Amino acid sequence: MKLKLKYTMMLLIFLSASSWLFVACSDDDNDVMGAVAINSCQYTAATVTPIWTLVPNSNCDGYIVALYQGTRSNVGALVEEKTFDFRTCSYTFTNLTPSTDYVISTQAIPSASSGFSSAEMYWKEFTTSAK
Repeated sequence: MKLKLKYTMMLLIFLSASSWLFVACSDDDNDVMGAVAINSCQYTAATVTPIWTLVPNSNCDGYIVALYQGTRSNVGALVEEKTFDFRTCSYTFTNLTPSTDYVISTQAIPSASSGFSSAEMYWKEFTTSAK
């Protein structure tokens, strides 16, 4: 009976130590804020209006939204970049070229008190309509 109890205790200690090692080696990057997704992207031949998710707490001071010509795998020239406050969730880019590939990126601006040093970017690819 003692041997069985000793064996069970050793097994529990081993399993506890193993799970502790996995937690200690975590790859979580806690100082990077997650991406701000584009929920809707309405476009015509000459305009696009992305609508992005608002961060619902004080961790975000605003957003950077950029429009590039090209595709996600081949991002081209920057067309326009805008900075918005934390309450704005959409913007209309104008004077686009019909039947052209574009990519929009969104990124949160972490507040100083958030504990985040940067934020991930979100990318949305689209093609403007023909004339």
